[in-house]
Amino acid sequence: MTATATGESHDQELAEHPSSGGSGLCEAIARVTREQFARWRPAVAPPLSETSAAASRILREYYRVGVGVNITDAQLQSAEFQSAHPWSAVFVSYVMRTAGAGPAFAYSAAHQTYIRAARRNRLAANAANPFWAFRASEVAPRVGDLVCAARMRSGATYDNIADPRPRATHCDVVVEVHPGRIRVIGGNVGQTVGDKWLQTLPDGRLSLTGRQRRFFAVIRCGGPAGAPAPASDLNSRVVRVMRLLVQRYRFPVNGAAGLVGNLVAESSVMPNRIEGSSATTPMRALDFSGRTQDFTPEQVRDRNFARRTGPRYPGVGIAQWTSAQRRAGLFQHTFNGRQLGSAILSDLDAQVDYLVTELRRDYRSVLTTLMAPTVTAEQASDAVVLRFERPAAVLDRPVTDPSVQDVLQRRRRYAAEALRMNREAR
Repeated sequence: MTATATGESHDQELAEHPSSGGSGLCEAIARVTREQFARWRPAVAPPLSETSAAASRILREYYRVGVGVNITDAQLQSAEFQSAHPWSAVFVSYVMRTAGAGPAFAYSAAHQTYIRAARRNRLAANAANPFWAFRASEVAPRVGDLVCAARMRSGATYDNIADPRPRATHCDVVVEVHPGRIRVIGGNVGQTVGDKWLQTLPDGRLSLTGRQRRFFAVIRCGGPAGAPAPASDLNSRVVRVMRLLVQRYRFPVNGAAGLVGNLVAESSVMPNRIEGSSATTPMRALDFSGRTQDFTPEQVRDRNFARRTGPRYPGVGIAQWTSAQRRAGLFQHTFNGRQLGSAILSDLDAQVDYLVTELRRDYRSVLTTLMAPTVTAEQASDAVVLRFERPAAVLDRPVTDPSVQDVLQRRRRYAAEALRMNREAR
Protein backbone atom coordinates (compact mmCIF):
# COMPACT_ATOMS: atom_id res chain seq x y z
CA MET A 1 0.00 0.00 0.00
CA THR A 2 2.23 2.69 -1.32
CA ALA A 3 1.48 6.36 -0.85
CA THR A 4 2.02 8.11 -4.16
CA ALA A 5 5.61 9.31 -4.28
CA THR A 6 6.48 12.62 -5.83
CA GLY A 7 9.97 13.77 -6.65
CA GLU A 8 13.36 12.19 -6.27
CA SER A 9 14.34 9.86 -3.40
CA HIS A 10 17.66 8.81 -1.92
CA ASP A 11 18.71 6.12 0.51
CA GLN A 12 21.16 7.69 2.95
CA GLU A 13 20.77 10.40 5.54
CA LEU A 14 22.65 13.60 4.76
CA ALA A 15 25.17 14.69 7.33
CA GLU A 16 23.44 18.00 8.01
CA HIS A 17 19.81 18.90 8.55
CA PRO A 18 19.49 22.66 8.02
CA SER A 19 16.90 24.39 10.14
CA SER A 20 14.69 27.21 8.94
CA GLY A 21 14.31 28.75 12.36
CA GLY A 22 11.29 26.78 13.58
CA SER A 23 10.29 26.36 17.21
CA GLY A 24 11.54 23.61 19.52
CA LEU A 25 8.46 21.52 18.66
CA CYS A 26 9.15 21.87 14.94
CA GLU A 27 12.76 20.77 15.40
CA ALA A 28 11.60 17.82 17.50
CA ILE A 29 9.14 16.77 14.77
CA ALA A 30 11.91 16.76 12.18
CA ARG A 31 14.33 14.94 14.51
CA VAL A 32 11.87 12.14 15.34
CA THR A 33 11.04 11.79 11.64
CA ARG A 34 14.71 11.40 10.70
CA GLU A 35 15.21 8.86 13.49
CA GLN A 36 12.33 6.77 12.16
CA PHE A 37 13.72 6.96 8.63
CA ALA A 38 17.01 5.51 9.91
CA ARG A 39 15.15 2.88 11.97
CA TRP A 40 13.84 1.26 8.78
CA ARG A 41 17.38 0.99 7.39
CA PRO A 42 19.49 -1.48 9.35
CA ALA A 43 23.23 -0.97 8.91
CA VAL A 44 23.94 -4.33 7.26
CA ALA A 45 20.61 -5.15 5.61
CA PRO A 46 18.24 -3.75 2.96
CA PRO A 47 15.54 -1.30 4.09
CA LEU A 48 12.63 -2.95 5.89
CA SER A 49 9.32 -3.46 4.09
CA GLU A 50 5.93 -3.15 5.79
CA THR A 51 5.11 -6.88 5.67
CA SER A 52 8.54 -8.06 6.88
CA ALA A 53 8.70 -9.60 10.33
CA ALA A 54 11.26 -7.05 11.51
CA ALA A 55 8.88 -4.19 10.64
CA SER A 56 5.94 -5.56 12.63
CA ARG A 57 7.31 -4.44 16.00
CA ILE A 58 7.82 -0.91 14.65
CA LEU A 59 4.37 -0.70 13.09
CA ARG A 60 2.68 -2.04 16.23
CA GLU A 61 4.39 0.79 18.11
CA TYR A 62 3.21 3.33 15.54
CA TYR A 63 -0.40 2.20 15.84
CA ARG A 64 -0.36 1.95 19.64
CA VAL A 65 1.40 5.26 20.35
CA GLY A 66 0.08 7.25 17.40
CA VAL A 67 -3.62 6.39 17.37
CA GLY A 68 -4.16 4.07 20.36
CA VAL A 69 -4.89 0.93 18.34
CA ASN A 70 -3.43 -2.54 18.92
CA ILE A 71 -2.54 -4.47 15.75
CA THR A 72 -1.24 -8.06 15.60
CA ASP A 73 1.86 -9.25 13.78
CA ALA A 74 -0.33 -11.51 11.67
CA GLN A 75 -2.31 -8.52 10.45
CA LEU A 76 0.78 -6.46 9.72
CA GLN A 77 2.41 -9.27 7.74
CA SER A 78 -0.71 -9.71 5.62
CA ALA A 79 -0.59 -7.99 2.24
CA GLU A 80 -4.40 -7.88 2.21
CA PHE A 81 -4.54 -6.12 5.58
CA GLN A 82 -1.85 -3.66 4.59
CA SER A 83 -3.61 -2.87 1.32
CA ALA A 84 -6.81 -2.05 3.19
CA HIS A 85 -5.13 -0.10 6.02
CA PRO A 86 -2.69 2.59 4.86
CA TRP A 87 -0.48 3.65 7.78
CA SER A 88 1.00 6.94 6.54
CA ALA A 89 -1.26 9.04 8.80
CA VAL A 90 -0.55 6.66 11.68
CA PHE A 91 3.15 7.40 11.11
CA VAL A 92 2.55 11.16 11.21
CA SER A 93 0.47 10.77 14.40
CA TYR A 94 3.28 8.75 16.00
CA VAL A 95 5.84 11.39 15.08
CA MET A 96 3.71 14.19 16.50
CA ARG A 97 2.94 12.34 19.72
CA THR A 98 6.59 11.37 20.24
CA ALA A 99 7.81 14.89 19.44
CA GLY A 100 5.59 16.32 22.17
CA ALA A 101 2.70 17.88 20.25
CA GLY A 102 0.33 16.86 23.06
CA PRO A 103 -3.38 17.68 22.65
CA ALA A 104 -2.71 20.31 19.97
CA PHE A 105 -2.57 17.73 17.15
CA ALA A 106 -5.63 15.86 15.83
CA TYR A 107 -4.19 12.32 15.88
CA SER A 108 -5.84 10.03 13.34
CA ALA A 109 -5.32 7.14 10.95
CA ALA A 110 -6.63 9.47 8.21
CA HIS A 111 -4.66 12.52 7.08
CA GLN A 112 -7.89 14.34 6.28
CA THR A 113 -8.77 14.57 9.98
CA TYR A 114 -5.75 16.55 11.08
CA ILE A 115 -5.67 18.62 7.88
CA ARG A 116 -9.24 19.70 8.61
CA ALA A 117 -8.35 20.57 12.20
CA ALA A 118 -5.31 22.61 11.16
CA ARG A 119 -7.38 24.41 8.53
CA ARG A 120 -9.96 25.32 11.20
CA ASN A 121 -7.17 26.69 13.38
CA ARG A 122 -5.99 28.93 10.57
CA LEU A 123 -9.40 30.21 9.53
CA ALA A 124 -10.40 30.86 13.14
CA ALA A 125 -7.02 32.51 13.85
CA ASN A 126 -6.59 30.11 16.79
CA ALA A 127 -3.24 31.35 18.06
CA ALA A 128 -3.39 28.90 20.97
CA ASN A 129 -2.78 25.98 18.59
CA PRO A 130 0.58 25.64 16.80
CA PHE A 131 -0.78 23.75 13.76
CA TRP A 132 -2.24 25.93 11.00
CA ALA A 133 -2.99 24.68 7.47
CA PHE A 134 -2.29 27.10 4.62
CA ARG A 135 -2.81 26.73 0.90
CA ALA A 136 0.29 25.28 -0.73
CA SER A 137 0.57 28.47 -2.79
CA GLU A 138 0.68 30.70 0.29
CA VAL A 139 3.69 29.77 2.42
CA ALA A 140 7.20 28.39 2.06
CA PRO A 141 7.50 25.04 3.90
CA ARG A 142 9.87 25.01 6.86
CA VAL A 143 11.55 22.24 8.83
CA GLY A 144 8.89 20.46 10.90
CA ASP A 145 5.99 21.46 8.63
CA LEU A 146 3.79 18.96 6.82
CA VAL A 147 3.16 19.13 3.06
CA CYS A 148 -0.09 17.50 1.96
CA ALA A 149 -1.27 16.21 -1.41
CA ALA A 150 -4.31 14.54 -2.91
CA ARG A 151 -3.81 10.94 -3.92
CA MET A 152 -5.69 8.23 -5.81
CA ARG A 153 -7.26 11.01 -7.88
CA SER A 154 -9.42 11.97 -4.90
CA GLY A 155 -9.61 15.62 -5.96
CA ALA A 156 -8.83 16.81 -2.43
CA THR A 157 -8.25 20.57 -2.23
CA TYR A 158 -7.84 23.14 0.51
CA ASP A 159 -11.49 24.15 0.05
CA ASN A 160 -13.16 20.74 -0.02
CA ILE A 161 -11.03 18.98 2.61
CA ALA A 162 -13.51 20.13 5.27
CA ASP A 163 -16.44 18.42 3.53
CA PRO A 164 -17.91 15.23 5.10
CA ARG A 165 -16.86 13.21 2.05
CA PRO A 166 -13.71 11.11 2.61
CA ARG A 167 -10.85 12.06 0.27
CA ALA A 168 -7.58 10.17 -0.01
CA THR A 169 -4.61 12.34 0.95
CA HIS A 170 -0.98 11.96 2.01
CA CYS A 171 1.28 14.21 4.09
CA ASP A 172 5.04 14.16 4.57
CA VAL A 173 7.24 15.87 7.15
CA VAL A 174 9.73 18.50 5.96
CA VAL A 175 13.17 17.62 7.34
CA GLU A 176 15.49 19.77 5.21
CA VAL A 177 15.11 23.08 3.39
CA HIS A 178 17.58 24.15 0.69
CA PRO A 179 17.41 26.71 -2.12
CA GLY A 180 15.23 25.23 -4.84
CA ARG A 181 14.25 22.05 -3.01
CA ILE A 182 13.12 20.49 0.24
CA ARG A 183 13.52 16.99 1.57
CA VAL A 184 10.45 15.31 3.04
CA ILE A 185 9.93 11.98 4.81
CA GLY A 186 6.68 10.05 5.09
CA GLY A 187 5.32 6.72 6.19
CA ASN A 188 3.94 4.12 3.80
CA VAL A 189 6.04 5.44 0.92
CA GLY A 190 7.19 2.44 -1.11
CA GLN A 191 5.99 0.13 1.72
CA THR A 192 8.49 1.71 4.10
CA VAL A 193 9.37 5.05 5.67
CA GLY A 194 10.65 6.84 2.60
CA ASP A 195 11.98 10.20 1.58
CA LYS A 196 11.88 12.39 -1.52
CA TRP A 197 12.97 15.78 -2.75
CA LEU A 198 10.38 18.35 -3.81
CA GLN A 199 11.12 21.34 -6.00
CA THR A 200 10.50 24.86 -4.70
CA LEU A 201 10.22 28.30 -6.27
CA PRO A 202 12.79 31.07 -5.70
CA ASP A 203 10.74 32.38 -2.76
CA GLY A 204 10.68 28.95 -1.11
CA ARG A 205 7.08 28.02 -1.88
CA LEU A 206 6.38 24.61 -3.39
CA SER A 207 6.39 24.39 -7.15
CA LEU A 208 2.87 23.22 -8.05
CA THR A 209 3.55 22.03 -11.56
CA GLY A 210 3.98 18.55 -13.00
CA ARG A 211 3.88 15.76 -10.45
CA GLN A 212 3.72 18.28 -7.62
CA ARG A 213 0.43 19.79 -8.75
CA ARG A 214 -1.40 17.46 -6.31
CA PHE A 215 -0.06 19.37 -3.28
CA PHE A 216 -2.73 21.61 -1.82
CA ALA A 217 -1.75 22.38 1.79
CA VAL A 218 1.17 23.15 4.06
CA ILE A 219 0.54 22.55 7.75
CA ARG A 220 2.73 25.08 9.47
CA CYS A 221 4.31 24.00 12.73
CA GLY A 222 4.25 27.18 14.78
CA GLY A 223 0.92 28.48 13.56
CA PRO A 224 0.75 32.07 12.36
CA ALA A 225 4.42 32.97 12.88
CA GLY A 226 5.79 34.38 9.65
CA ALA A 227 2.75 33.32 7.61
CA PRO A 228 -0.16 35.09 5.93
CA ALA A 229 -3.09 36.12 8.08
CA PRO A 230 -6.35 34.16 7.89
CA ALA A 231 -8.51 34.46 4.81
CA SER A 232 -11.01 36.42 6.89
CA ASP A 233 -8.48 39.26 7.27
CA LEU A 234 -9.24 41.93 4.67
CA ASN A 235 -6.13 43.88 5.62
CA SER A 236 -3.83 40.98 4.77
CA ARG A 237 -5.48 40.44 1.40
CA VAL A 238 -5.24 44.12 0.50
CA VAL A 239 -1.57 44.26 1.46
CA ARG A 240 -0.83 41.04 -0.43
CA VAL A 241 -2.38 42.34 -3.67
CA MET A 242 -0.76 45.76 -3.27
CA ARG A 243 2.65 44.14 -2.95
CA LEU A 244 2.06 41.83 -5.90
CA LEU A 245 1.04 44.75 -8.12
CA VAL A 246 3.93 46.98 -7.03
CA GLN A 247 6.73 44.44 -6.70
CA ARG A 248 5.89 41.77 -9.28
CA TYR A 249 4.01 43.79 -11.91
CA ARG A 250 5.72 47.16 -11.36
CA PHE A 251 2.62 49.29 -10.79
CA PRO A 252 3.16 52.66 -9.13
CA VAL A 253 1.73 52.51 -5.62
CA ASN A 254 -1.10 54.95 -6.41
CA GLY A 255 -2.12 53.01 -9.49
CA ALA A 256 -2.15 49.80 -7.46
CA ALA A 257 -4.24 51.43 -4.74
CA GLY A 258 -6.85 52.63 -7.23
CA LEU A 259 -7.18 49.10 -8.58
CA VAL A 260 -7.23 47.40 -5.18
CA GLY A 261 -9.82 49.82 -3.81
CA ASN A 262 -12.16 48.64 -6.53
CA LEU A 263 -11.46 45.01 -5.66
CA VAL A 264 -12.44 45.77 -2.08
CA ALA A 265 -15.75 47.18 -3.32
CA GLU A 266 -16.36 44.26 -5.68
CA SER A 267 -15.41 41.25 -3.57
CA SER A 268 -13.58 42.23 -0.38
CA VAL A 269 -10.58 40.88 -2.35
CA MET A 270 -11.78 37.30 -1.81
CA PRO A 271 -10.84 34.95 -4.66
CA ASN A 272 -13.72 32.56 -3.88
CA ARG A 273 -16.41 35.24 -3.57
CA ILE A 274 -19.45 34.73 -5.80
CA GLU A 275 -22.04 37.35 -6.64
CA GLY A 276 -24.81 37.73 -4.09
CA SER A 277 -22.81 36.13 -1.25
CA SER A 278 -21.55 37.66 1.99
CA ALA A 279 -17.90 37.91 2.96
CA THR A 280 -18.45 35.41 5.78
CA THR A 281 -19.90 32.76 3.41
CA PRO A 282 -18.35 33.62 0.03
CA MET A 283 -19.51 30.45 -1.74
CA ARG A 284 -23.13 30.63 -0.52
CA ALA A 285 -25.69 32.36 -2.71
CA LEU A 286 -28.99 31.90 -4.54
CA ASP A 287 -29.43 29.20 -7.14
CA PHE A 288 -31.76 29.52 -10.13
CA SER A 289 -34.73 28.27 -8.11
CA GLY A 290 -34.26 31.02 -5.53
CA ARG A 291 -32.84 28.76 -2.81
CA THR A 292 -29.70 29.70 -0.93
CA GLN A 293 -27.06 27.02 -1.08
CA ASP A 294 -23.33 26.39 -0.79
CA PHE A 295 -21.67 25.87 -4.15
CA THR A 296 -18.52 23.91 -4.90
CA PRO A 297 -15.76 25.50 -7.01
CA GLU A 298 -16.72 23.17 -9.84
CA GLN A 299 -20.37 24.26 -9.71
CA VAL A 300 -19.29 27.88 -9.86
CA ARG A 301 -16.98 27.23 -12.79
CA ASP A 302 -19.62 25.24 -14.70
CA ARG A 303 -22.49 27.68 -14.12
CA ASN A 304 -24.88 27.49 -17.07
CA PHE A 305 -27.69 29.98 -17.57
CA ALA A 306 -29.46 27.89 -20.23
CA ARG A 307 -29.50 24.77 -18.06
CA ARG A 308 -30.11 26.83 -14.91
CA THR A 309 -27.29 25.17 -13.00
CA GLY A 310 -24.91 26.76 -10.55
CA PRO A 311 -25.29 30.19 -8.89
CA ARG A 312 -28.06 32.45 -10.16
CA TYR A 313 -25.70 35.38 -10.63
CA PRO A 314 -22.50 35.10 -12.68
CA GLY A 315 -20.04 37.37 -10.85
CA VAL A 316 -17.00 35.55 -9.47
CA GLY A 317 -13.57 36.24 -8.04
CA ILE A 318 -11.76 39.32 -6.84
CA ALA A 319 -12.96 41.44 -9.79
CA GLN A 320 -16.39 39.76 -9.95
CA TRP A 321 -15.88 38.69 -13.55
CA THR A 322 -19.34 38.41 -15.05
CA SER A 323 -19.46 37.93 -18.82
CA ALA A 324 -19.20 34.40 -20.17
CA GLN A 325 -15.98 35.20 -22.01
CA ARG A 326 -14.24 36.77 -19.02
CA ARG A 327 -15.39 34.01 -16.65
CA ALA A 328 -14.12 31.36 -19.06
CA GLY A 329 -10.82 33.19 -19.30
CA LEU A 330 -10.47 33.10 -15.52
CA PHE A 331 -10.88 29.33 -15.29
CA GLN A 332 -8.68 28.73 -18.34
CA HIS A 333 -5.90 31.01 -17.10
CA THR A 334 -2.42 29.51 -16.89
CA PHE A 335 -0.36 30.52 -13.86
CA ASN A 336 3.10 29.23 -12.93
CA GLY A 337 2.95 26.81 -15.82
CA ARG A 338 -0.41 25.19 -15.20
CA GLN A 339 -4.08 25.79 -15.85
CA LEU A 340 -5.79 25.88 -12.45
CA GLY A 341 -9.41 25.42 -13.53
CA SER A 342 -11.76 25.63 -10.55
CA ALA A 343 -8.76 25.72 -8.17
CA ILE A 344 -8.18 29.34 -9.19
CA LEU A 345 -11.01 30.20 -6.78
CA SER A 346 -8.58 29.47 -3.95
CA ASP A 347 -5.55 31.20 -5.43
CA LEU A 348 -5.34 34.95 -4.87
CA ASP A 349 -1.98 35.29 -6.65
CA ALA A 350 -3.30 33.55 -9.77
CA GLN A 351 -6.35 35.84 -9.94
CA VAL A 352 -4.15 38.92 -9.67
CA ASP A 353 -2.12 37.53 -12.56
CA TYR A 354 -5.30 37.05 -14.62
CA LEU A 355 -6.41 40.58 -13.75
CA VAL A 356 -3.12 42.04 -14.98
CA THR A 357 -3.26 39.85 -18.09
CA GLU A 358 -6.72 41.25 -18.90
CA LEU A 359 -5.51 44.80 -18.45
CA ARG A 360 -2.54 44.23 -20.71
CA ARG A 361 -4.53 42.50 -23.41
CA ASP A 362 -7.96 44.12 -23.45
CA TYR A 363 -7.83 47.33 -21.40
CA ARG A 364 -4.63 49.02 -22.45
CA SER A 365 -5.92 52.54 -21.99
CA VAL A 366 -6.88 51.74 -18.39
CA LEU A 367 -3.48 50.15 -17.82
CA THR A 368 -1.74 53.21 -19.26
CA THR A 369 -3.54 55.37 -16.72
CA LEU A 370 -2.71 53.06 -13.83
CA MET A 371 0.96 52.79 -14.78
CA ALA A 372 1.53 56.53 -15.17
CA PRO A 373 4.19 57.62 -12.62
CA THR A 374 2.21 60.74 -11.72
CA VAL A 375 -1.21 59.11 -11.38
CA THR A 376 -3.08 59.76 -8.14
CA ALA A 377 -5.00 57.07 -6.28
CA GLU A 378 -8.24 58.90 -7.05
CA GLN A 379 -7.49 59.09 -10.79
CA ALA A 380 -6.60 55.42 -10.84
CA SER A 381 -9.74 54.48 -8.95
CA ASP A 382 -11.96 56.47 -11.33
CA ALA A 383 -10.36 54.86 -14.38
CA VAL A 384 -11.05 51.38 -13.03
CA VAL A 385 -14.65 52.22 -12.10
CA LEU A 386 -15.56 53.87 -15.39
CA ARG A 387 -13.56 51.84 -17.90
CA PHE A 388 -12.92 48.43 -16.37
CA GLU A 389 -15.36 47.37 -13.64
CA ARG A 390 -18.30 49.49 -14.86
CA PRO A 391 -20.82 48.59 -12.11
CA ALA A 392 -24.53 48.92 -12.90
CA ALA A 393 -24.78 52.29 -11.14
CA VAL A 394 -22.45 53.95 -13.69
CA LEU A 395 -23.69 52.38 -16.92
CA ASP A 396 -25.29 54.75 -19.44
CA ARG A 397 -25.08 57.70 -17.06
CA PRO A 398 -22.96 60.86 -17.28
CA VAL A 399 -20.12 61.23 -14.79
CA THR A 400 -21.97 64.17 -13.25
CA ASP A 401 -24.94 61.96 -12.30
CA PRO A 402 -25.27 61.82 -8.47
CA SER A 403 -25.36 58.00 -8.43
CA VAL A 404 -22.13 57.86 -10.44
CA GLN A 405 -20.49 60.40 -8.18
CA ASP A 406 -21.52 58.35 -5.15
CA VAL A 407 -19.79 55.26 -6.57
CA LEU A 408 -16.67 57.25 -7.46
CA GLN A 409 -16.39 58.81 -4.00
CA ARG A 410 -16.91 55.53 -2.20
CA ARG A 411 -14.27 53.72 -4.23
CA ARG A 412 -11.81 56.58 -3.84
CA ARG A 413 -12.13 56.06 -0.09
CA TYR A 414 -11.35 52.37 -0.52
CA ALA A 415 -8.27 53.31 -2.57
CA ALA A 416 -7.12 55.63 0.19
CA GLU A 417 -7.58 52.80 2.70
CA ALA A 418 -5.50 50.48 0.52
CA LEU A 419 -2.70 53.06 0.53
CA ARG A 420 -2.90 53.31 4.32
CA MET A 421 -2.86 49.53 4.86
CA ASN A 422 0.08 49.14 2.53
CA ARG A 423 2.02 51.94 4.25
CA GLU A 424 1.39 50.62 7.77
CA ALA A 425 2.35 47.06 6.82
CA ARG A 426 5.92 48.06 5.96
